[in-house]
Amino acid sequence: MQKTNLLLIFLFPLLFNCTPSKKQTSFEGTLTYKITVTPHTNDEDFNERQIQKYGKLSKVQITKNGSLRREFMVSGPKGFDYLLYNAATGKGYTKYRNMDTIIESNSNENSLHFVSEKDLPAKIIHGESCKGYSILCNEPRSNQSILLTYYYPSNKEYLNPEFYKLYKDGFYDKAMQKMQAPFYQLMMEMPTHTVIFEIENIEPGTVKDEVLTIPSDIPMVGL
Repeated sequence: MQKTNLLLIFLFPLLFNCTPSKKQTSFEGTLTYKITVTPHTNDEDFNERQIQKYGKLSKVQITKNGSLRREFMVSGPKGFDYLLYNAATGKGYTKYRNMDTIIESNSNENSLHFVSEKDLPAKIIHGESCKGYSILCNEPRSNQSILLTYYYPSNKEYLNPEFYKLYKDGFYDKAMQKMQAPFYQLMMEMPTHTVIFEIENIEPGTVKDEVLTIPSDIPMVGL
Protein backbone atom coordinates (compact mmCIF):
# COMPACT_ATOMS: atom_id res chain seq x y z
CA MET A 1 0.00 0.00 0.00
CA GLN A 2 3.00 2.31 0.59
CA LYS A 3 3.90 2.12 -3.11
CA THR A 4 0.34 2.97 -4.10
CA ASN A 5 0.30 6.05 -1.84
CA LEU A 6 3.67 7.25 -3.18
CA LEU A 7 2.69 6.86 -6.78
CA LEU A 8 -0.78 8.25 -6.41
CA ILE A 9 0.52 11.40 -4.73
CA PHE A 10 2.28 12.33 -8.03
CA LEU A 11 -0.96 12.52 -9.50
CA PHE A 12 -1.80 15.77 -7.43
CA PRO A 13 0.25 18.31 -9.42
CA LEU A 14 -1.39 18.39 -13.04
CA LEU A 15 -4.38 17.45 -15.20
CA PHE A 16 -6.16 18.57 -18.40
CA ASN A 17 -8.86 19.28 -21.03
CA CYS A 18 -9.50 21.39 -24.13
CA THR A 19 -8.17 20.91 -27.64
CA PRO A 20 -4.82 22.71 -27.75
CA SER A 21 -3.33 24.33 -30.83
CA LYS A 22 0.15 23.33 -31.88
CA LYS A 23 1.47 26.72 -30.74
CA GLN A 24 0.04 26.43 -27.24
CA THR A 25 2.68 26.65 -24.53
CA SER A 26 2.59 24.29 -21.59
CA PHE A 27 2.21 25.97 -18.20
CA GLU A 28 5.37 26.77 -16.25
CA GLY A 29 5.19 28.08 -12.71
CA THR A 30 4.11 27.33 -9.15
CA LEU A 31 0.78 25.98 -7.90
CA THR A 32 -0.22 26.12 -4.24
CA TYR A 33 -2.72 23.60 -2.88
CA LYS A 34 -4.61 23.35 0.40
CA ILE A 35 -4.67 19.76 1.69
CA THR A 36 -7.49 18.18 3.70
CA VAL A 37 -7.18 14.65 5.12
CA THR A 38 -10.33 12.94 6.42
CA PRO A 39 -9.79 9.56 8.17
CA HIS A 40 -12.50 6.87 8.03
CA THR A 41 -11.31 4.58 10.83
CA ASN A 42 -11.50 4.46 14.62
CA ASP A 43 -7.76 3.84 14.87
CA GLU A 44 -6.47 7.12 16.30
CA ASP A 45 -2.80 6.28 15.67
CA PHE A 46 -3.47 5.41 12.03
CA ASN A 47 -5.59 8.52 11.54
CA GLU A 48 -2.88 10.77 12.96
CA ARG A 49 -0.24 9.18 10.72
CA GLN A 50 -2.26 9.98 7.62
CA ILE A 51 -2.90 13.58 8.68
CA GLN A 52 0.75 14.31 9.50
CA LYS A 53 1.94 12.51 6.35
CA TYR A 54 0.51 15.21 4.07
CA GLY A 55 0.18 18.29 6.24
CA LYS A 56 -2.09 21.15 5.15
CA LEU A 57 -0.22 22.88 2.32
CA SER A 58 1.67 21.83 -0.81
CA LYS A 59 3.54 23.82 -3.45
CA VAL A 60 4.13 22.34 -6.91
CA GLN A 61 6.76 23.76 -9.24
CA ILE A 62 6.32 22.71 -12.89
CA THR A 63 9.10 23.24 -15.45
CA LYS A 64 8.52 24.17 -19.08
CA ASN A 65 9.20 20.54 -19.99
CA GLY A 66 6.60 19.13 -17.59
CA SER A 67 8.87 17.90 -14.80
CA LEU A 68 7.76 18.87 -11.31
CA ARG A 69 8.66 19.21 -7.66
CA ARG A 70 5.95 18.93 -4.99
CA GLU A 71 6.85 20.16 -1.52
CA PHE A 72 4.75 19.46 1.57
CA MET A 73 5.22 22.64 3.53
CA VAL A 74 3.85 21.68 6.96
CA SER A 75 3.79 17.88 7.04
CA GLY A 76 4.69 16.10 10.28
CA PRO A 77 8.07 14.66 11.34
CA LYS A 78 7.32 11.36 9.55
CA GLY A 79 5.50 12.92 6.62
CA PHE A 80 6.40 13.70 3.01
CA ASP A 81 9.18 16.23 2.54
CA TYR A 82 9.08 16.45 -1.25
CA LEU A 83 8.33 14.47 -4.42
CA LEU A 84 10.05 14.86 -7.78
CA TYR A 85 8.88 13.70 -11.21
CA ASN A 86 11.22 13.72 -14.21
CA ALA A 87 9.12 13.90 -17.38
CA ALA A 88 12.06 12.90 -19.62
CA THR A 89 12.73 9.61 -17.84
CA GLY A 90 9.40 8.83 -16.17
CA LYS A 91 11.19 8.44 -12.83
CA GLY A 92 9.77 9.58 -9.52
CA TYR A 93 11.68 10.40 -6.34
CA THR A 94 10.22 10.61 -2.83
CA LYS A 95 11.81 12.04 0.31
CA TYR A 96 10.27 11.57 3.76
CA ARG A 97 11.27 13.95 6.55
CA ASN A 98 12.41 11.17 8.89
CA MET A 99 14.35 9.14 6.30
CA ASP A 100 17.98 9.59 5.28
CA THR A 101 17.32 8.02 1.86
CA ILE A 102 15.43 9.00 -1.30
CA ILE A 103 13.02 6.45 -2.79
CA GLU A 104 13.19 6.04 -6.58
CA SER A 105 10.14 4.68 -8.45
CA ASN A 106 9.28 3.92 -12.07
CA SER A 107 6.04 5.66 -13.02
CA ASN A 108 5.90 3.68 -16.28
CA GLU A 109 4.79 0.62 -14.27
CA ASN A 110 1.16 0.61 -13.15
CA SER A 111 0.48 -0.92 -9.73
CA LEU A 112 -3.31 -0.48 -10.01
CA HIS A 113 -6.01 -2.29 -11.97
CA PHE A 114 -8.45 -0.22 -14.01
CA VAL A 115 -12.15 -0.61 -13.15
CA SER A 116 -14.02 2.29 -14.77
CA GLU A 117 -13.99 5.99 -15.66
CA LYS A 118 -16.64 8.65 -16.10
CA ASP A 119 -17.25 12.35 -16.63
CA LEU A 120 -18.86 14.30 -13.80
CA PRO A 121 -20.97 17.49 -13.62
CA ALA A 122 -19.01 20.73 -13.42
CA LYS A 123 -18.60 22.71 -10.21
CA ILE A 124 -17.05 26.05 -9.26
CA ILE A 125 -13.54 25.90 -7.80
CA HIS A 126 -11.28 28.94 -7.32
CA GLY A 127 -13.87 31.05 -9.13
CA GLU A 128 -13.78 28.86 -12.26
CA SER A 129 -16.24 26.35 -13.68
CA CYS A 130 -14.37 23.04 -13.59
CA LYS A 131 -15.26 19.84 -15.38
CA GLY A 132 -15.15 16.60 -13.43
CA TYR A 133 -13.53 13.28 -14.29
CA SER A 134 -13.04 10.18 -12.17
CA ILE A 135 -11.12 6.91 -12.42
CA LEU A 136 -12.02 3.95 -10.24
CA CYS A 137 -9.07 1.62 -9.59
CA ASN A 138 -8.32 -1.49 -7.56
CA GLU A 139 -5.15 -2.08 -5.56
CA PRO A 140 -4.60 -5.83 -6.14
CA ARG A 141 -2.47 -6.64 -3.10
CA SER A 142 -4.99 -5.29 -0.61
CA ASN A 143 -8.01 -5.67 -2.92
CA GLN A 144 -9.07 -2.15 -1.98
CA SER A 145 -10.83 0.30 -4.26
CA ILE A 146 -9.33 3.74 -4.91
CA LEU A 147 -11.39 6.51 -6.49
CA LEU A 148 -9.49 9.40 -8.09
CA THR A 149 -11.66 12.42 -8.90
CA TYR A 150 -10.28 15.45 -10.72
CA TYR A 151 -11.82 18.86 -11.36
CA TYR A 152 -10.09 20.96 -13.98
CA PRO A 153 -10.76 24.22 -15.88
CA SER A 154 -11.19 24.72 -19.61
CA ASN A 155 -9.36 27.39 -21.60
CA LYS A 156 -7.11 28.36 -18.69
CA GLU A 157 -3.63 27.01 -17.92
CA TYR A 158 -2.58 24.32 -20.41
CA LEU A 159 -0.36 21.30 -19.70
CA ASN A 160 0.98 19.24 -22.58
CA PRO A 161 -0.12 15.60 -22.07
CA GLU A 162 2.89 14.39 -24.08
CA PHE A 163 5.07 15.24 -21.07
CA TYR A 164 3.20 12.61 -19.03
CA LYS A 165 2.82 9.75 -21.50
CA LEU A 166 5.38 7.75 -19.46
CA TYR A 167 3.25 8.16 -16.34
CA LYS A 168 1.27 4.92 -16.56
CA ASP A 169 0.92 4.34 -12.83
CA GLY A 170 -2.38 5.47 -11.38
CA PHE A 171 -3.53 5.90 -15.01
CA TYR A 172 -2.03 9.37 -14.87
CA ASP A 173 -1.31 9.35 -18.60
CA LYS A 174 -5.02 8.68 -19.24
CA ALA A 175 -6.06 11.55 -16.94
CA MET A 176 -3.60 13.90 -18.62
CA GLN A 177 -4.96 13.13 -22.08
CA LYS A 178 -8.44 13.88 -20.78
CA MET A 179 -7.78 17.13 -18.94
CA GLN A 180 -4.72 18.90 -20.35
CA ALA A 181 -4.66 21.48 -17.52
CA PRO A 182 -3.53 21.65 -13.90
CA PHE A 183 -6.23 20.13 -11.74
CA TYR A 184 -7.94 22.60 -9.44
CA GLN A 185 -9.10 19.83 -7.14
CA LEU A 186 -8.06 16.20 -6.66
CA MET A 187 -9.86 13.80 -4.34
CA MET A 188 -8.19 10.48 -3.52
CA GLU A 189 -10.80 8.31 -1.81
CA MET A 190 -9.66 5.10 -0.10
CA PRO A 191 -11.48 2.89 2.40
CA THR A 192 -9.39 4.20 5.30
CA HIS A 193 -9.10 7.89 4.43
CA THR A 194 -9.72 10.61 1.85
CA VAL A 195 -7.15 13.21 0.76
CA ILE A 196 -8.23 16.39 -1.05
CA PHE A 197 -5.91 18.83 -2.81
CA GLU A 198 -7.57 22.13 -3.75
CA ILE A 199 -5.92 25.00 -5.59
CA GLU A 200 -5.25 28.21 -3.65
CA ASN A 201 -2.82 30.12 -5.85
CA ILE A 202 -1.47 29.99 -9.42
CA GLU A 203 1.78 31.80 -10.17
CA PRO A 204 3.11 31.55 -13.74
CA GLY A 205 6.86 32.05 -14.04
CA THR A 206 10.18 30.47 -14.86
CA VAL A 207 11.05 27.34 -12.91
CA LYS A 208 14.70 26.38 -13.09
CA ASP A 209 15.72 22.78 -13.77
CA GLU A 210 17.63 22.87 -10.49
CA VAL A 211 14.39 22.08 -8.65
CA LEU A 212 14.85 18.51 -9.90
CA THR A 213 18.35 18.15 -8.52
CA ILE A 214 18.80 15.02 -6.41
CA PRO A 215 21.10 15.69 -3.43
CA SER A 216 24.34 13.75 -3.95
CA ASP A 217 24.85 13.20 -0.23
CA ILE A 218 21.59 11.25 0.28
CA PRO A 219 21.53 7.52 -0.62
CA MET A 220 18.88 6.34 -3.09
CA VAL A 221 16.87 3.12 -2.87
CA GLY A 222 14.41 1.53 -5.31
CA LEU A 223 10.76 0.98 -4.50
